[in-house]
Amino acid sequence: TFAQALAETGVVPALYSPVMNPLSEDDNWSALAAAGYVAIEGYLDPASVLAAGDPSGYCRARYASMAASYQARGVPLDRCVLVEHYAQTAVGTGRGRGGLSLDDWLHVVDARVAGASAAGFNRLGSYAWGYNQMGVAESEIVATAKAYIEATE
Repeated sequence: TFAQALAETGVVPALYSPVMNPLSEDDNWSALAAAGYVAIEGYLDPASVLAAGDPSGYCRARYASMAASYQARGVPLDRCVLVEHYAQTAVGTGRGRGGLSLDDWLHVVDARVAGASAAGFNRLGSYAWGYNQMGVAESEIVATAKAYIEATE
């Protein structure tokens, strides 16, 4: 595969996968994991996280399900990177901030990181920090990034 060819040159590839719970293709997934990493695009709806009685537990359960699905396909958890979307998205968007107030958004950020850790993920990825559909002040984006960094330390 292309990933294996890259690995043979010393490059460690990471394939971003929008598939949260793969159900087949065991040979392909395990071959990819042998050559590099699978970056699971595990976007959780921010409103659902916030509405959960135990937001961190909600995230843990959802992320653990993703981890189990990949492990069942032959991808060890240490070859997975859990990627979350941290853009300042509008209300009703099922990823990123979803229009939440800053206080609620910071709570969701903490819950996502705690849930990922509790689900066994030790590699996290994030992106889209600067996408600002909500038009919030830059200070809110910086506060969110700082909260994420502190939560991952």
